[in-house]
Amino acid sequence: MDQLELTKKEAVLLLNNPPTNFEARKYTRGIYSKLNEDARIPALTKSLESWTTGKELHAGRLQGDSSSKSLDFPDPLLCILFILRFAITDLQSLHNMKTLLSADFTPPISQYTVKQFYTPDWLRTHFINNVVDVVDVFMGKSTGPVQSSTLSAPPNTSARMRMALLHTTTKAIIQVLLKYGCNPKLPPTADFQNFIQYLKDRSASKNPTTAVEVILNALPLLVQSTVTNNLETSIAGVPQKNHCLTMHWITDRILPITVDSFHIIICANVSNGILISKTALRITEYFDKVFEGNVLFSEIPKPSIQTSAEATSQSPKRKQTSGGGGGGGGGGGGGGESSSLSSPKKKTKLEPQLDTTTIVRNLQSIEEATEDLASQAKTSVTRAITEIRAILVRYISSTQTDTNVVAATAPPVGETHLHLGLTQPLLILPPDDTTTKTVRKSK
Repeated sequence: MDQLELTKKEAVLLLNNPPTNFEARKYTRGIYSKLNEDARIPALTKSLESWTTGKELHAGRLQGDSSSKSLDFPDPLLCILFILRFAITDLQSLHNMKTLLSADFTPPISQYTVKQFYTPDWLRTHFINNVVDVVDVFMGKSTGPVQSSTLSAPPNTSARMRMALLHTTTKAIIQVLLKYGCNPKLPPTADFQNFIQYLKDRSASKNPTTAVEVILNALPLLVQSTVTNNLETSIAGVPQKNHCLTMHWITDRILPITVDSFHIIICANVSNGILISKTALRITEYFDKVFEGNVLFSEIPKPSIQTSAEATSQSPKRKQTSGGGGGGGGGGGGGGESSSLSSPKKKTKLEPQLDTTTIVRNLQSIEEATEDLASQAKTSVTRAITEIRAILVRYISSTQTDTNVVAATAPPVGETHLHLGLTQPLLILPPDDTTTKTVRKSK
């Protein structure tokens, strides 16, 4: 059975079993808004016949957008189907998935609080959106640097490479969740002081997050930076161009090319005591280096924190009418504002212009010129360069247009897709043995 047919069977399970069938009954997008709840599930089941490999199983942030090739199907169910499709390619990944979903799973790392992360909302926000972004940012366009450097005929093989990367990136994040959980407790040491304070500030600003979520949300920007500034390092995670033929990859190698031959690489500044060096890391290795304290918190792209006071000061305020001039002088301090409740005018954002290529080149020159400095002085220079590079990453991300490229889905590289053998939908936890029990999870 191919992956598409397997996914359709899994979709039928989700449509016909609680709690996921409740989501299907509530689905009112498009033509389904005209149907009553009892008619929606049969209609959604019928729609599975139109699913083809030319449709995205889930388009990440573009899911539901008219410009994407996304499926017209309840998003919570698509999130589950996406994880089922891409998290499992062999017996080991099947075991990892079962372990993560087992009712008694406890991360080996202490957690601040136990957080239920295996929900459609969490999967969409922190898992699927970032996986799709990471792969699309890496792949770029067919004429872009990555495909031009790795594929002999991008129109014929790019979809296959993209599918393989969706598999390995999804499997990598499953491994991260198995090792660190969703809300790992950070050591109270100097290396993690800034990270801990950031999490506290986010919580105080009514926008809490976890260390794992911060890193997951940073992955697309880290990959973008690596592709832009370290292309050779970036493409080292996929087979070389001379191993790629017009329609497929060479199969008669000592180590045959399979799904697991394709990996996303991040070029990170890794500290090893005094020295900081650029290091090529896979996604799981990047998480390890962060939690070992070898990647500075300042190196991780992240949104700034907006306090509740700042949010209040930036929100539109109603101007009080003078009504006799009470309250300190009537309308004297209004700066010419109208007393009507019209919406504030939008200000034109002035985009900063920086020659990032020159800046990066000069930073490299500084590094080379300070090779012979005393260790203490060199450490200070290296840390300063690291901070500047982190700022550059954030600047580049702020000036990037939408780099999502929604590629048509093609059959994956020849690998057997092993599913969970569920007789009930996911969000239902498979036990350790080979039989399947139904464990209903509250949403």
